[in-house]
Amino acid sequence: MRTAVGYAGGRSTNPTYHDLDGHAEALAVTFDPTMISLDDLLHRFWAAHDPADPGSARSQYRAALFLSGAHQRAAAQASADAVAASLRRPLATSIEVAPFYPAEAYHQKWYLRRERPVFEELVAGYTDEAAALASTAAARANAFVAGHGTAAQVARDLPRLGLSARGQARVSELHRQRGRR
Repeated sequence: MRTAVGYAGGRSTNPTYHDLDGHAEALAVTFDPTMISLDDLLHRFWAAHDPADPGSARSQYRAALFLSGAHQRAAAQASADAVAASLRRPLATSIEVAPFYPAEAYHQKWYLRRERPVFEELVAGYTDEAAALASTAAARANAFVAGHGTAAQVARDLPRLGLSARGQARVSELHRQRGRR
């Protein structure tokens, strides 16, 4: 439903990009479990990276799965155990329950922000930029501009994002250019 970039897993309560204090860069995903299950999200998480690779020695880029609460830990650990068994080697990706701190606004929806006319058009449909950035429409538009999602998803969801025909055409064009699927 929504995404935000930010920081998790460090020592301070208000990290910034220039003062991470042990936090890792992280992505928060707000999802509707009637549309996609936690197990499906975990499957996608493990498939999106090499879980046996610890990532960078710098804590900012470490491989980690940050959970919003202990209620998710059992499912995450079970999925990690299954991945480790299938790989036949231990995982380097840590699993941690940690609070998420949103990054500064200029980091949010990075791909969409680079397309100023589309970004400004989307923001104009909300009370302010913060409301637009927190919207499902911005999450989807950002993903599509970055080339994520299928052509069928773009065709289904793009008309619902509140963009003009010109804005929709630009997002669709960028998705075709950058698409990976």
